[in-house]
Amino acid sequence: MSFWKELFDIYQHQLQSKRLAQGASRALSQEIKTNICLLAEALENPQSSSALIASLEDSAFRHYCQQGYDFIEFNQQPLSLSTTANIREFNQYLQQSTGDLIFRAYQRVRVLKAFADANSAQRCQRRIQSLLRYHVMLFAHMQAQPLRVRQ
Repeated sequence: MSFWKELFDIYQHQLQSKRLAQGASRALSQEIKTNICLLAEALENPQSSSALIASLEDSAFRHYCQQGYDFIEFNQQPLSLSTTANIREFNQYLQQSTGDLIFRAYQRVRVLKAFADANSAQRCQRRIQSLLRYHVMLFAHMQAQPLRVRQ
């Protein structure tokens, strides 16, 4: 009987880990999509970009960091040329793990928020554009889909 109990406990633990991974994936993907929309809106409306930058979210990221979640679960493969569509801007991130890319994205969000607080919103446009492109690349990598370059 104790053998079956131990086996069932292992099964329950694995099931719980899988559910946590799926929940983390959905929550973080949704948060990154929301941030992409906010960054795109900030580029289109520079006069309201400071309010939009202040609205950038990081709650799901912080929540899963506190739980010790390993972000490499989103995509086991490091960033590759096939994902980045050979865009030179992303060459510096090639071969980095998904976890490193996610941490860098949220670090850049915090830096942008601090920069926007200290400077006018008009001076943030280049940083907003760069962060938007980075988030799009990150989202494509997390979904294991290549970027497409418009002709």
